[in-house]
Amino acid sequence: MSTLRHPLGPIGGNITRGKGLTPKMRNKICARAENGHVVAYIIGRYKLSQGAVRYTLDHEASRPETNTSIPRPSVKKTYNYLDERNILRHARQRPQDTYTQFIKATGVTCSPKVVWYILKGHSITNWLAKKRPMLTKKAVKARRTKCYLIDRDFEAKKHGYSANSYLEVLDAEVGLAFEELNDPGYIFMQDNASTHTAYKVRDWFRDKGIRVLL
Repeated sequence: MSTLRHPLGPIGGNITRGKGLTPKMRNKICARAENGHVVAYIIGRYKLSQGAVRYTLDHEASRPETNTSIPRPSVKKTYNYLDERNILRHARQRPQDTYTQFIKATGVTCSPKVVWYILKGHSITNWLAKKRPMLTKKAVKARRTKCYLIDRDFEAKKHGYSANSYLEVLDAEVGLAFEELNDPGYIFMQDNASTHTAYKVRDWFRDKGIRVLL
């Protein structure tokens, strides 16, 4: 009995993934088939997969007398180095395209699965932005909100944005919006920037009767 593997330890060689059939088992399968048993019976009898049984029977004539495993031929690549470079270039230029669109744009003859395999080999996988739907004019219009450009305060020391600049926005937008709402239950939210917490800004909210979330 093999020793148990310690947690997070290396995996030993006592586990064989995709274990092939033994010569004895192949002889049993071929003997059952010669005696007239169907494939379904052999599968249920020896608890094997349909592919393993059919592959054994189909290659019985070409198998050596020892009934050992036949090395399977390697799968040829359906793309070359130039195809791979074109796919990677298109992925960087048009990351939102699907694999089918990749094939159509680059002119390669491989399948979408092969395109996924190539991109995965270069650490380009399905990202969150790819799963989002494409933006349409209708969606952009729905997302777009009214923006107010704040003017710089040239009376300030560094000619930047000051409390006076913020008060212009409050007078032009926030005050009118709360007048239309006409409901004291609404609370205005802002961050704790210095222009937002100035005394004149606090006085403005108090005079207008607008509650501010601190």
